[in-house]
Amino acid sequence: MAALAWLMGEGAARAADLELPAQGGLPGLTVTVSRADGLVRFGRPGAQPVSVAIEGASAPDARPVGPASVRAVPLGLGRSVAHVVVPLAHGSWEAILAPSLDAPVFAGRTGYFRGNEGEREGTRIDLLARPDGAQTVLVSEIHEDASLCGDEATPLRPRGLDPKTLTLRGATYQRLSATARAGSRHLVATVLASPATPPVAAALTLGGESGAAGLGRHLLDGRPDTAWFEDRPGAGQGEFVTLRTTRELGLDRIVLTLGADLVAPRTLYLVTPGEVRDLVVPEEAAARAGAEVEVRLATPLHTDCLSIVLGDAYSGGIAAPRVGLAGVAAYATLEARPIDDIVNDLKGEGASEATAFLKRAGRPGLAALERAYASLDGAARARAVEVATAAESCDAAASLLLSGVVDADREASRKARGRLERCGKGAAGALSAALSRPEPKLRAAAAELLGLVAPREALAPLAAALGAGDATERSAVRAAVKRAARAAEPEALARLTEGAATSPRARVELLRALSARLGDLPAAEARLTAALTGADMPARFVLVEPARALALTSRPATLGALLDDPDAHVRARAAEASSGVDALTARLDAHIADPEPRVREAALLALGAAKAAPEQAASLALAKDEWTFVRVAAAAALGAGGPRVAGSANDALGRALADPATVVKQAALAALGARRATSSAGAIGRIARDAEVGLDLRVTATRALGAVCATTELDFLTRAAARVASPADEADLRIGLAALDALGRIHPADLGARVAPLRDKNARLPVRNAANRALADAGTCAPTK
Repeated sequence: MAALAWLMGEGAARAADLELPAQGGLPGLTVTVSRADGLVRFGRPGAQPVSVAIEGASAPDARPVGPASVRAVPLGLGRSVAHVVVPLAHGSWEAILAPSLDAPVFAGRTGYFRGNEGEREGTRIDLLARPDGAQTVLVSEIHEDASLCGDEATPLRPRGLDPKTLTLRGATYQRLSATARAGSRHLVATVLASPATPPVAAALTLGGESGAAGLGRHLLDGRPDTAWFEDRPGAGQGEFVTLRTTRELGLDRIVLTLGADLVAPRTLYLVTPGEVRDLVVPEEAAARAGAEVEVRLATPLHTDCLSIVLGDAYSGGIAAPRVGLAGVAAYATLEARPIDDIVNDLKGEGASEATAFLKRAGRPGLAALERAYASLDGAARARAVEVATAAESCDAAASLLLSGVVDADREASRKARGRLERCGKGAAGALSAALSRPEPKLRAAAAELLGLVAPREALAPLAAALGAGDATERSAVRAAVKRAARAAEPEALARLTEGAATSPRARVELLRALSARLGDLPAAEARLTAALTGADMPARFVLVEPARALALTSRPATLGALLDDPDAHVRARAAEASSGVDALTARLDAHIADPEPRVREAALLALGAAKAAPEQAASLALAKDEWTFVRVAAAAALGAGGPRVAGSANDALGRALADPATVVKQAALAALGARRATSSAGAIGRIARDAEVGLDLRVTATRALGAVCATTELDFLTRAAARVASPADEADLRIGLAALDALGRIHPADLGARVAPLRDKNARLPVRNAANRALADAGTCAPTK
């Protein structure tokens, strides 16, 4: 007698097993399922039982969660097996056991238990009733992405239990029930006299198949010499291919192509979720190699899933026929209209269907969208970009995506740019071609993206585009070349400069773009000199940048020559660029006396930035130059040298406090503070207290008192800071805050007492914060007693 004992805990004893007869009776087999140790034990009475582990019983999703069951399954020929089911937290564990065998026919987890959501796999057991009262045991695979439309899990590659040998063997299994087949709606199939024109929109994609050979892809490859066929015993009834489509498309006809070397199916079933349709392939088509059969639908079919299932076949007594199809094509209702008309539907009520159609129309759809893009409204352009971003071919979609990149709609632009960036090198060809498009914005965008996604491939086409278009486009192309050149080999850059376009502008643009890499090119100085020869002022002006790049690699000759350019704008630009180039410092000194004021200013600022300004020449410029901005630059240059507590430059800066120009006075105050010129404290204090001068100057002077460590002005600063607590006007507030800053820098020993009223709990929060910042300042002056 077969029996089942379900032990409910670790302490249960075998003597307490409860034996239940298997349904229908199964002599000679005892079965025990134990939750305690996760084992199933079975065997003949009196014999040593065989133990089988419940797969992964310790894992959370494989933990037994309920009573097990066992039932006898009659196979015919006087044989039966036991079917054991153990419910798990996820799925089940099942076994097929035979009294005469010392090992299970099958044992393992069933249901979906492997893989990620949407791609899970597993196993299932089916017990199929037969007319003689016996049952067929099928063990099949299940794949979540390979099921009949509407099925949660369809048996794949079934193996049937042979009652003679008690082994599992390959079997053919009609997945559609007799009820489903009997209730199917009949479709009429007609033989086409001439080959059907392929659909513009590829409405179908492969969703899965019952066979293991992966032949389903041949149904959609458009080739008559490839085919899908069942790979099961017999005629393969019930084998299927599942195809995916989209509900937005209405399908009104389907064309089936028969295989030249295959046995034609006689009956086919078209399965969609909730409905089955059947058709009979005309016998005349079955007799003609490569014939096409058309099925027209009375009403358009809107579905996202279509399965084709084999019924019987024109096998003609062949023992092992190969039954299948060479191709399947579905035609949307929109196929009857010109594709340019379909593009216009993006503007109206049919936008969803038109979008779905164009997504599947490949190059023709993308080309039609590109032709119409400028005439579409904002919503339609967004749908056009949606189509382009969904395209498989970056090369085909790149041109349309580029139109999206320059679209005024930010979201459309973002999506289009993101898709092109993901395309990488796949978009290089189309982006290179777009460099010759008539639209400047498109050319600029193409240049930028080409340098970003395919820098190696970009150099040559971008270099050829240098110098063309307006300033925006030239800048975009130049920046793209600069980006692409970063990782380029020196040899490639050398070839680029040797083969540069004959246009003077293009040569200038190339040298500008390669500024950062010119140091890697031995002949760069000669190339730069050649470009400067005979160049006009704007060209010489912009070539200062690459000249500086060379100067920073110990090749300063070209930049030095530009310092003596006849045009003042070029000399000024060259002076700015010479900052930090030690070999040109002496040349810059001479330009402090240049005839042109902007050159003098640039030289002073460059020398100041390098902390190399000659104090005598700068002091003279501060005192004598007639141009205010030159005197400001001279003061800044003197201040840039850092602390100089004494000297003639301090005296010059002190005299500049009487300059008629306020900006010069402010520059002098800042420079005196930077030099920490303590001797100027009195003069600075007088400005800080002078109500007749501008407020900005007084604030600057007050702050400078801290920089020069004006300990003699501590009481003035304390009184000014105190007025922040209750300012009478803007002057009290701004001067008071500057005074707090100065006190913090001087940081006298009694600073806490001086700012204590401002830190009182009744003081306003901004005032307390300012006082606390002053107290926290580490100070830049020696402690004052």
